[in-house]
Amino acid sequence: MATIFPTSPTPQVNDEYQGYRYNGTSWEIIGIDLTADYQPRVASVSDTEIGYLDGVTSAIQTQINAKSSLSGATFTGNITAPEVSASTKLVANAVGGDEGGEILLGKPATNTTIAGTGVTLDLYQNKLRIFEQGGNARGASLDITSLENGVASTIAVPGLNGVPFRMASGIAAHSSGTVTITYPSGRFTQTPQLIGTCDGGGSSQFNRIALVWAGNTSSSGVFIVRLTDSSIPTQAFNVHWTAIQMTSGSSSG
Repeated sequence: MATIFPTSPTPQVNDEYQGYRYNGTSWEIIGIDLTADYQPRVASVSDTEIGYLDGVTSAIQTQINAKSSLSGATFTGNITAPEVSASTKLVANAVGGDEGGEILLGKPATNTTIAGTGVTLDLYQNKLRIFEQGGNARGASLDITSLENGVASTIAVPGLNGVPFRMASGIAAHSSGTVTITYPSGRFTQTPQLIGTCDGGGSSQFNRIALVWAGNTSSSGVFIVRLTDSSIPTQAFNVHWTAIQMTSGSSSG
């Protein structure tokens, strides 16, 4: 008895490399469906390059766009750098000439009187410098070559370890009457300790001159009202003085 086949095989063939086989009950598709299992080959892309896609879990272009640019980027979160060692260093490229690498610390938004855009830390010749990026470039520098070998030198901090907080010195001329000494504006926050001597010229009388008492003392200045020899107030000489404030809150310490 002849087998009666259905009039139309189902499902339909999707590729030229497929065919049909009747299993006695229905049609089966045999062969390989290249349209479902294979992507068209892209010209100039090797199998090795295609293999680089292994493990990709999201859009590649989106991931690339999320990376920071070598020409500069603005980060919105914290940045954690590796511990600085012989093989991992934070390097700021040299500017050129006498100026080495530099790091700019941005100016705070409130409660600051720093001039310009912030504070720069850089290396200039042998000096490590910290200064404002604006105004008169207030700051300080440290000559690295003047320190001891190795990391052994302790940097003197004003007001600590016996280092005076503020100092001033000068020479005040005397012709008659009192001697007025004016300290540099804003130098002292407390009335400083005053040390003074007088030049003696070539006379034995002048050699006996020395300061013994100061009046009207303040953080801005002083005047001398008495000397060792009562006959001196009519003579011309110079007062050599030094004023010292040991800490921010006291002249002594």
